[in-house]
Amino acid sequence: CHSNIYVQNGVTKVFKGYNTKQCGWDGGDCIKFNAKYPNCSVDRPYNIGDGHCDNRIVVGVITSSSPEGQLSYEETLTGYNTAECEWDGGDCLEFNEKYPDCNVNYPYRIGDDFCHGGIYNSEKCGWDGGDCTEFNERYPDCRASSPSDIGNGSCDEDYNNIQCGWDGGDCIHVGYPDCHVGDPSYIGNGFCGSSYNTEACGWDGGDCEVFNKNYPECSVSNPSRIGNGRCDGDDYNTEECGWDGGDCAVASYPDCNVDEPSLIGDGECDGEPYYTEECGWDGGDCIAINGKYPDCVVGSPSRIGDGECNGGAYNFEECGWDGGDCIEFNEKYPDCKVDNPSSIGDGECDGEQYNNEGCGWDGGDCLVPGFPACHVDKPSNIGSGVCSFGAYNSEACGWDGGDCLAFNVRYPDCHSGGDCASFNASFPGCKVPNPDRIGSGVCSGGVYNSRECGWDGGDCIVEGFPECHVDDPSWIGDGDCHGGEHNTEECGWDGGDCIEFNNKYPDCKVDTTYWIETFDCFGDGCCDDWSPFYTEECGWDGGDCG
Repeated sequence: CHSNIYVQNGVTKVFKGYNTKQCGWDGGDCIKFNAKYPNCSVDRPYNIGDGHCDNRIVVGVITSSSPEGQLSYEETLTGYNTAECEWDGGDCLEFNEKYPDCNVNYPYRIGDDFCHGGIYNSEKCGWDGGDCTEFNERYPDCRASSPSDIGNGSCDEDYNNIQCGWDGGDCIHVGYPDCHVGDPSYIGNGFCGSSYNTEACGWDGGDCEVFNKNYPECSVSNPSRIGNGRCDGDDYNTEECGWDGGDCAVASYPDCNVDEPSLIGDGECDGEPYYTEECGWDGGDCIAINGKYPDCVVGSPSRIGDGECNGGAYNFEECGWDGGDCIEFNEKYPDCKVDNPSSIGDGECDGEQYNNEGCGWDGGDCLVPGFPACHVDKPSNIGSGVCSFGAYNSEACGWDGGDCLAFNVRYPDCHSGGDCASFNASFPGCKVPNPDRIGSGVCSGGVYNSRECGWDGGDCIVEGFPECHVDDPSWIGDGDCHGGEHNTEECGWDGGDCIEFNNKYPDCKVDTTYWIETFDCFGDGCCDDWSPFYTEECGWDGGDCG
């Protein structure tokens, strides 16, 4: 007897397949099964009554389509160890009698002489049928999802703590019992590591003794990079670190300390700190420019006279108006002082320092068609369908190209230059960037969804739950249990969607309940083994970590 269930990429799905009327109940193979278990829907019917207690919990309504592309439909799946399946055809009766509250996916693991973590190692499961008794006696406060990893000879960082005995001793280095690091094998491996360079770790098993002697005040993340033949710059290129152990020293220029010594004398004039007397004016690369423009101090002297007008310090008389590159620009816009003259008239409104009369309103890029007196930094906002405030909502800009007309009718004094007294009277204390979103019919959330703003002018009020204030009112009662602020008494436990979840996990407080019981992951090994999901209150991620 084959089922109506298949597994694709580890995800349990349902389709109208073998055990259907159209297929003759799998050619008759499932008739006896259906007669005995009419409400038992599992993925492997032949496992029922095979002498092996299965559970493989899959509870809920799943919608999917068949591999052949048949129409999707809904079917409720059950677990093997359920009344509908007569407790796995009787295979689980003894287990249920012994552990009535132990709800795990694989009951046969209980008492298999192997200590399993998670919900298996709990009182209601008899501490994994006694398999974890010795482990718990040795490490009573160690909450390990995989107890077998403790003391397996490999240092696991998750268990490298006092509660787990420093991973059962795997993370303790022989000779340094008080040295607790991520990987003890690095101790004495010939490379000096900063986190291992402590007295408790024997100065990295002796690997850092030479380093500490030569550079006692040098504090870097990777000491082995000091003196490795490459200038690492930053914290390494300091006097305390011997200028990276000499890697950053510049031949012929003992007082020149730069992060890339190879740029000195490479034929291209680089700016500061290379363009200094201590560095021989970049090893001679900048002598020509320095002779022509002795008072020109810029970051990249090679940009002087490169054919492109550079702004800022380049476009000054000391630098020959960028070596002549900016003369034409200065004649056209004599009062325009910007960092990037090439942005003027490039087809995009750059706003701020570019959008003024001296720069020709960014060379025309910031002009608004139809509104010649409208000067704003984002012309595309005019007539975008959304009411923008400030200078946009002004007569010069056609009341934001008409976008603010309806809002201005409601609050006529909220346009540019107005005091917005009418809006403030309705919502005193409501300070939001876009008042037009208040009462727009859509819950904007955030600062709009506040008492001062009338819960976004009523847009964020949940019908039936007047004290429920969430940013996504449509989620309340949508059929999915949402955690956090939705799953509260004020919100009717998410409009009733979380009642079943709360009954099952009354002390499980999470923001995303679907990670606990998502049908794509439930019981197939998708273990979210971090807090708050991996806790006893949340059933060790709804059994996924069992």
